Amino acid sequence: MTVDLSPVTTSICIFTSTNLASSTNSLGGVYSWSSTPASTVNAIGNNPSALVSPTTLTTYTINYEYLGCIRTATSTVSVNQMTVGILPSSPSICINNTVNLTRMTNSVGGINTWTSNPETVLIMPTTHTLALNPPVNTNYTLTYDYLGCIKSAIQIITVVDPTIRVSSGATICAQDFINLTSTATPTGGTYTWVPFNVNTANANVAPALSNYAVVYNYNGCITQATGSLFIKPLPFLSTTSATICLNNKANLTSSVAPLGGIFLWTEPIQASTKNIIVSPNTTSSYKATYEYDNCKVTSISIVSVMPLPIIQLSQFESFLIDPETTLINADGTALSYTWSTGQVTSSITYSNSQTAEVCVTGQDINKCLNTECITVYIFEPGFFIPNIFTPNNDGRNDVFEIKSDKQVLSYQISIFTRWGEEIFQSNKLNESWDGKFKGVKVQVGLYYYKIQVLFSNRQIKHFIGSVLISN
Repeated sequence: MTVDLSPVTTSICIFTSTNLASSTNSLGGVYSWSSTPASTVNAIGNNPSALVSPTTLTTYTINYEYLGCIRTATSTVSVNQMTVGILPSSPSICINNTVNLTRMTNSVGGINTWTSNPETVLIMPTTHTLALNPPVNTNYTLTYDYLGCIKSAIQIITVVDPTIRVSSGATICAQDFINLTSTATPTGGTYTWVPFNVNTANANVAPALSNYAVVYNYNGCITQATGSLFIKPLPFLSTTSATICLNNKANLTSSVAPLGGIFLWTEPIQASTKNIIVSPNTTSSYKATYEYDNCKVTSISIVSVMPLPIIQLSQFESFLIDPETTLINADGTALSYTWSTGQVTSSITYSNSQTAEVCVTGQDINKCLNTECITVYIFEPGFFIPNIFTPNNDGRNDVFEIKSDKQVLSYQISIFTRWGEEIFQSNKLNESWDGKFKGVKVQVGLYYYKIQVLFSNRQIKHFIGSVLISN
């Protein structure tokens, strides 16, 4: 009795099957199967053949028992464990860029067949490496035949083709701001506006140049769009500034170009004349605008106000009996002094034959001028002018009365309010003023007099002063 197993040796592709068949010259016996390494072949049972799918090199043994006699036969099945895959240099590329696809296998020496969907012409489609630049998303399939074992691998290459559009063609004035917009697909990338260095989809800018661009970067894929503006030049406006002394005036002038636009002083005054005269009490700014061809410019004039020098006189009034003298001293922040007497020193000795006002003008480092005055009252010996009276009918000092020890040839007196209204006049020395005007008592306060006297020596004297009415 004999038993044989065929094929004695064979090779299969991994994950495929082969049929092992036995033959004998003595039918009617019992079959049993085993394998090394062990596999499910033992479950085949009493069967003269077996369909096996080993994943590694395996030896199958069949035992045949016939009338107590046992024979054995073996078959060795080797497995081709070939694998294949595709390794891309990148699964995603930018439009017009190149991607390399490389076959990956543990069994070299087979036959490569590359195809694509959508279909494109592949150069050298049987090589193990391809250099490709697909214009759209493409599926690449590699079919690999190694010793009759065929396997396929698929690689999807995504092509990124970003686009961007930008607003363009606007007209603006120089230095004006404009909101430039862009629209990009796909969204989610980064923006760079040139030359503004803005990194958002829209750019609110005041461009100095007419041409600009926005660069869009989506996952390393870069595109750009360009735009342009028409930038109108600004008109020219210039206004003067000034430095003045307090209470003085400043003449602010302006110049514009080209002519024909709209000129306005807007703050703090409203005027359409190109030149204005102002007299602020403190340092102030004046705003002017000029609009030409819908483009507007602004200019600020500063008027700096310098304080007047401080002048302090050593006395506010002086009373002299002719021919006495008085010393008048000026002090303060002035650098130089000029008196109404013509003297240019800070102190003067004053004498005069009649009442007069003496004034001094001081000039400081800013050439600002200020003036203070003093009244020097000159009294004639033997001629008395009171400076206060109380018309309250108490029998004491009730009238303003001029007294003279000298012979007077003529006499004239006028009394005024502080507003210059004449309320009393007389040409009689012995006629006094009772403090009334048109029969009504005047208010308590200071009143002013002018007196002219011709004495017997033919000398004329003028007296100017004030008298206080009190209760």
